[in-house]
Amino acid sequence: MKNLWDNPVMQLLQQLADLVLLNLVWLICSLPVVTIGPATVAMYTVARSILAGGGVRVISMFCEAFAHRFMRHMLAGLAALACAGVLAVDFLFLAHQNTGFRPILFGLLLFVCILVLLTAVCLFPLLAEYDLGIKDGVYRAFLLGVRHLCRSGAAVAIQLLPVLLFLFAPPWFLLLIPLWAGCYFSAAASLSLRLLQPVLAGGAEGNFNRAEHG
Repeated sequence: MKNLWDNPVMQLLQQLADLVLLNLVWLICSLPVVTIGPATVAMYTVARSILAGGGVRVISMFCEAFAHRFMRHMLAGLAALACAGVLAVDFLFLAHQNTGFRPILFGLLLFVCILVLLTAVCLFPLLAEYDLGIKDGVYRAFLLGVRHLCRSGAAVAIQLLPVLLFLFAPPWFLLLIPLWAGCYFSAAASLSLRLLQPVLAGGAEGNFNRAEHG
């Protein structure tokens, strides 16, 4: 039996099963919306262990990480949601304006949106990796996102795929609902970690205490 689970194919299937379970737990814990921050940090924590190999107790590890620094991570998630809401409202407002400055304003708004996305895609993996305050975490995430543009940009593209399909290709978004519900978000977190792990290890030129959950 031991040799069976040492088989690479069986290990891959085990990781896939863990990602499916992780995706489900993350969706459930994100339903209240205000808890999306702790849920996302917990998802990255568990995804890191899944990538490391070996048996992972997904639910218990997720619950421990979810409760760890709950208020801090909740505030980080609410800040990210607030930024997304403000930017969305600004884009809608600008779309209904006929001023000659609209292209310039649109470009500036798009630039700010890119900076926010690059920061957000690094923030939650950083919070899962280190015990950081929100201010310090945002600052370090911004540095990582801007300095390692290729890696953070690729992670943003992975994370934004469902949103882009929802906005520009709703039929495809609806067709892929089983994928979103099945394993997409946990798989996207795992892919993002693979992209960002080399730069997360340095913590944006800072030495921090590792996050301890439980």
